[in-house]
Amino acid sequence: MVGGSVVEAWWRSFRNSPGQKSIGPLQNDRERRDMMAAGAAAGLSAAFGAPVGGTLMSLEEGTSFWSSSLMWKVFFCAAIAFPTFNAGKNIQFTKSTNDSDSVDSKSIYFFGKFNETAYYFSYSEFPVLILFGIFGGVLGALFVNLNYRLSILRMKYIVSNRKKLLESVFVATFVTTSSLISMVLFENCQPKIKINSSNVIQVCCR
Repeated sequence: MVGGSVVEAWWRSFRNSPGQKSIGPLQNDRERRDMMAAGAAAGLSAAFGAPVGGTLMSLEEGTSFWSSSLMWKVFFCAAIAFPTFNAGKNIQFTKSTNDSDSVDSKSIYFFGKFNETAYYFSYSEFPVLILFGIFGGVLGALFVNLNYRLSILRMKYIVSNRKKLLESVFVATFVTTSSLISMVLFENCQPKIKINSSNVIQVCCR
């Protein structure tokens, strides 16, 4: 995601390139903003093989302005990015009877083989799932409201660059200190027999 945005921003900032005249009409802040949103979606789509996920992630994280027209542009870019990247990465020239190419459809990230055992849900579990959904929606709305109020307070009291810098230092220090303290207080140790390269081991074991 970050790589797609960086490549797009670098290319459009390279004004002395031979193709500068062809992209001249796109050299404005609005088009740059939209193109970076498309680049973010394309990067995630290529990495995980998820064009729809890339579009939604761009909407959630990487876009300050959104419209229906931009949504289709971003989705089209994400939909083209995955097969293009996949074809360039995974085409294998095989020596078969017809000398045909074989294309591997896996994404760049592989999360291992999951258990193929089928798990079925019963109808009695649906009310619980609905309650979880309602609870999550209420918490999300509460978080958005608190974030809105906090943003208003920050805009009112944290105005100067010095205060903004001190705020960033304070937040970074608080988060880092809390993380280190939590690792010490809440141990998550495992026996050496069960340790393998895929497990994350807590750093403060006695």
